[in-house]
Amino acid sequence: MAKDKKEMKKDKKEKKEEKEHTGVEKGGGDGGGVDKAAKKAAKKAARKAAEAAAEAADAAAEAAAAKGGSGGGGGGGGDKKKSKKEDASAAAAPAAAAAAVAKAPAHPIWANFSDTPFAAPVLAVFTALGFATPTEIQQHAWPVACSGRDAIAVAKTGSGKTIAFLLPIFHAMHGRAMKKSGLATSSGAASPAALVIAPTRE
Repeated sequence: MAKDKKEMKKDKKEKKEEKEHTGVEKGGGDGGGVDKAAKKAAKKAARKAAEAAAEAADAAAEAAAAKGGSGGGGGGGGDKKKSKKEDASAAAAPAAAAAAVAKAPAHPIWANFSDTPFAAPVLAVFTALGFATPTEIQQHAWPVACSGRDAIAVAKTGSGKTIAFLLPIFHAMHGRAMKKSGLATSSGAASPAALVIAPTRE
């Protein structure tokens, strides 16, 4: 009887060791822990794969809706996207224009008569008439006009607009006259040096 008990105890012990080794017994030994970790990792990988598949399906559906909308037969989804893009570009247009103006090189301002290239006798006339500095429109228009660039200037009556455009013309005519005698063409006929188109009141 004692022998049977001993053998039974031995068999029981062997079975227990076998279970721990294979990881079948719940919570038993290192083998069971490894089996649990493997199951957990497999579940996590399966969940990630499912999420990736769902995202891919959503992206494919959006692409199909966009194609259908642009083709004219896929409902209003494409039209909505197109109108959103148009709204965004329309909203960006003023900002782009403002950025272009900001990037444009600022012209110099001739705040004093000494900044101008005009001849001394011309500047003496301004001094004699009591002008200490050019008017605001002249300060901005003269540098642009004297550099040969186009200028559009708007200012109220009496602000000095006429001198703002005439004086650079006279300055250019004087410079050309100094370089060559007369302003005649090869045929001998006089050629216009400047053309001023203005209302009759001016």
